[in-house]
Amino acid sequence: MRSRSIGVAALLVVGTLLWTAFGLGLWANRQALETDNWVETSGELLENEAVRTALAVFIVDQLYDSEAVKDRLEEVLPPRLDGLAAPAAAGLKEIARRNAPRVLGSAAALNAWEAANRTAHRELLTIVEE
Repeated sequence: MRSRSIGVAALLVVGTLLWTAFGLGLWANRQALETDNWVETSGELLENEAVRTALAVFIVDQLYDSEAVKDRLEEVLPPRLDGLAAPAAAGLKEIARRNAPRVLGSAAALNAWEAANRTAHRELLTIVEE
């Protein structure tokens, strides 16, 4: 009786592992390895306001955390106004944070997002298939 319980448990574990592997393989084949499905799904993600807002905040933070904006402002401002570069960059960061989600939701941004995802996915498939 005890060996029968162990056998049933072992079959249950093996079946669960196989079912999980099958599901993952099916997902990978339909989603991760199909460029059109990948592009469609990533486009739907960007159309979601919460995702778009989070992505916009991340992009703006990455840009402004690098000091690139402040450095560029220092380059274009006359030398006597270099002290205004940091406050101007901070002000521009707030404007960018408010407007970035709207910009990312525009048709031009969605088209660029789709094109970038299509290209990146094709490159990924090229690497995977080699």
